[in-house]
Amino acid sequence: KLQMDETNKARRIDLLQYQIQELEAAQLHPGEQEELAALQRSILSTAQAYVKPGGTLVYSTCTIGRAENEENVRWFLEHFPYEAVSLKGCLPEGLTETLTEGRTLPESFAGEAPEKTLEQGYLQLLPGVYPCDGFFIARFRKKDGQ
Repeated sequence: KLQMDETNKARRIDLLQYQIQELEAAQLHPGEQEELAALQRSILSTAQAYVKPGGTLVYSTCTIGRAENEENVRWFLEHFPYEAVSLKGCLPEGLTETLTEGRTLPESFAGEAPEKTLEQGYLQLLPGVYPCDGFFIARFRKKDGQ
């Protein structure tokens, strides 16, 4: 593995923050972003009805937009009888190792280290931080008797 000195590390973080801002704003106007988030809520609303009590629902997007990801997770848990379920032990071994390598997250994602969010039932993968495109996954369990 390559070791980065502090100057190169700081430059890399600045570049990643810029890339995330660009990706979040890329080609979508605020109204379009909200439309996509609303579409995802509609899909979740429909899909959740087909899950048996005690069953699992996985929600995933190929974006880093908070409206479609974390905000929709909060909305879903407020409106339906589900609970978030930890993703620990559910991910491929190579990915789990990559997540725990102590990578520095861009400032806009500070406080959302994978070790924390995995326990909360979701994971946001960021391009340039992890060896993949932007990707989000959340895991829910339908409460018994619902």
